[in-house]
Amino acid sequence: MNITSSKSAFFSHPWVLRITLGFLFAFGLGIRLYDLTDLPLDFHPTRQLGSAVIARGMYYQGLDTISDEMRTIAVNLWKAREVYEPRILERIVATTYHILGGEYLWVSRIYTS
Repeated sequence: MNITSSKSAFFSHPWVLRITLGFLFAFGLGIRLYDLTDLPLDFHPTRQLGSAVIARGMYYQGLDTISDEMRTIAVNLWKAREVYEPRILERIVATTYHILGGEYLWVSRIYTS
């Protein structure tokens, strides 16, 4: 009994695999960035809004152009959130807010994509 193995098109031509994977990643990124500037209420809104509150508190803590009352409220809301995981993404987003000169909720979506 002679069994011959045949390779599929993906493995016999590496460029087909690369093009297919590139298309799938680009398609996935396009879906993720669709409606980029909408409010973060589409997927797990509690987590997204919680992260936005934390990033805002971090951003306002180092901002000199707002009132002390506004800064205190934002920092207290940030500190009132329980810590379940390191605040790495929120710190990166707050730093990006400083670089961009304002608070843009879509920044977090780009980083998580």
